[in-house]
Amino acid sequence: MPDLCLLHANCQGEALALLLNAHAPFSRLFRLKHYINYTRETLLPSDLQNCRLFLYQKLDANFGDLASNVLLKRLPKTCQTIQIPNLFFKGYWPFWMRAPERIDFADSVLERLIDIGLPMQEILRIYLSGSHPAFKTVAKIAQESLAQEKAKEKDCPIGCVHLLLQFWREEPLFYTVNHPGPRLIIAVAERLLQLLGLPPLSPACKANFVHPDRDFFLPIHPLVGQALGLNFTGPKVSYEIFGKRLTHAEFIASYLACRKEHVTNLAAFLHGRSKAAS
Repeated sequence: MPDLCLLHANCQGEALALLLNAHAPFSRLFRLKHYINYTRETLLPSDLQNCRLFLYQKLDANFGDLASNVLLKRLPKTCQTIQIPNLFFKGYWPFWMRAPERIDFADSVLERLIDIGLPMQEILRIYLSGSHPAFKTVAKIAQESLAQEKAKEKDCPIGCVHLLLQFWREEPLFYTVNHPGPRLIIAVAERLLQLLGLPPLSPACKANFVHPDRDFFLPIHPLVGQALGLNFTGPKVSYEIFGKRLTHAEFIASYLACRKEHVTNLAAFLHGRSKAAS
């Protein structure tokens, strides 16, 4: 029977697990169980005791009993442990901010304009025209985000910054700020397999990989794309959002409609609109 492998990771773990489970040399050795870290899902003591491979995104002391340093001490001495990256990139979405009390995937510029009390149509006009001063900071934010990812690699045996630096202007490497796309997830899986002494993913495995986050691509502001020299953005470019294609302007109109209705779950709001339109 395969040994137990615990994967303690956020939503990025789902995509990684799909690749690992599809890789015969890995699945012959390990039975993978994914614990979602950001929901603070409790790990069963029996799973920790029986674990032979522990894959984890590092969590600090704020997570209490789920902090990585705490969990690592509870594992058997024979258990192999490997830290995996928690990938994040604001370059494509420089105005993203964490504000779940307002809306998920919040945009700081839109939220400032809403706070001022401007009419929604005026907010839309200002935002799409790029006349807000925040648009002057786009390049700086992208470089700061790249530097942050590079700094995180110091403690992790698996790195993707070299791919970010090489491809981020040529192709979309993320679906949202914390949902890396196929190229990065495949790179993480292959480096992990290398650390385990296993063969790389087969061409068929990579070709058949269906990313679980592919149905929601957070649209990129055309003026952000223009400022950064991105090859895949523009006002006419449409993005996959729950089975429907939306341009950036159409997405922002939906964002403002969501805020007007005081709905905090933007993803559910968009999903509902997509279903209604079908």
